[in-house]
Amino acid sequence: MGQLYPVVLILSIFIAMGLTLLLLISALREMVMMRVTGMSRLRIIAMLFVETFLIILPGSGIGALVAHCSFGYVNLTALFAYLMGGALAVLVFVAFFVRLKPMELLQVKE
Repeated sequence: MGQLYPVVLILSIFIAMGLTLLLLISALREMVMMRVTGMSRLRIIAMLFVETFLIILPGSGIGALVAHCSFGYVNLTALFAYLMGGALAVLVFVAFFVRLKPMELLQVKE
């Protein structure tokens, strides 16, 4: 069991990153529209962090509650890893988002 724990922890981080990236990619067009209408990059980035953590924190809380009711304890290391996976996904998305110009993001590639 001790050998499986790090694998599950790393898998949890990648799941958090993947789900967060899917959430952010679906909102990309909305963010581009905000950028085109004059909202600053810094404000959009701050909005991304707040929006993402307003989704991740209640989900983590519900997961911790279910774990506590089911097993009698909450694994804080795994909970922290899940939160860090979400934060890392936002950073990856921001690195992609900041590099491109808004009009490049609006173009549809066939």
